[in-house]
Amino acid sequence: ARLISRSSLILAAATALIFAILLFVFSPEIAALYTNDTEVQAVTVRLLMFAALFQIADVIQVTCISALRGYKDTRIPMFIMLFSFWGVGMPLGYVLTFTDWLLPAMGAAGFWVGLTGGLASASILLGWRLFLYAPEGIRAAPAAGSGPG
Repeated sequence: ARLISRSSLILAAATALIFAILLFVFSPEIAALYTNDTEVQAVTVRLLMFAALFQIADVIQVTCISALRGYKDTRIPMFIMLFSFWGVGMPLGYVLTFTDWLLPAMGAAGFWVGLTGGLASASILLGWRLFLYAPEGIRAAPAAGSGPG
């Protein structure tokens, strides 16, 4: 089960990285598909850069939490998600969007950075939970038809 979890995580992260690169490279073209307004396109391109990073963190946390659900481990991951989004993502997004406490106010990009920070926090903590605390005794179920009879 650990090998499958690790393999799934690597495959998912590699796929997300490919799509993040494509989103990063083609963000001007994507923005142009939706509007002809150059100011809106400029804002969209800037936010799509954050969306590219967001994608990588999101795929990692979804893969980790799904594997933990497979282990029937849901309580601690719930608290990890609560902490990551409400303790890291939302406060960071608020501070970066509306205040100059850390950086000059970033506007909409600040919430994207906050959300990405929350996802990155969830990814790290859920990955830690998955690979350090996953039950060792769980084995993959035998293939259908491989048993006696």
